[in-house]
Amino acid sequence: MSNFNFTDALKTHADWKFKLRDAIAEKTQLDDKKIAQDDQCVLGKWLHDAETKEAFSGLENYQECIKAHARFHKAAAEVARNINMENYAHATDLLKTGTEYATSSSEVGLAIHELRKEVQS
Repeated sequence: MSNFNFTDALKTHADWKFKLRDAIAEKTQLDDKKIAQDDQCVLGKWLHDAETKEAFSGLENYQECIKAHARFHKAAAEVARNINMENYAHATDLLKTGTEYATSSSEVGLAIHELRKEVQS
């Protein structure tokens, strides 16, 4: 549980931007409904695991990480929906700085980092 690899979680979430950009470039369909679910990726499964909840639910950074992570997945799913509807220009715009995707991506990265510090201390 506390052996969770936060570095991998950070990298996996940072890689979403590349996955989404690749899907735009290659005009690939994505499972936007699955992307919207914040309990399907490695981090989400760990955050929502009963053992993790029991151990860390009292930590402020755990609660913040759950919120930021859910927000990120909603934003990523919105980009994916636009890709699926072949709205490639809009999907590209949704990945730019200052967008919900960019903001939530930064927030989830910070939340993972802060939770790691709190868990490991």
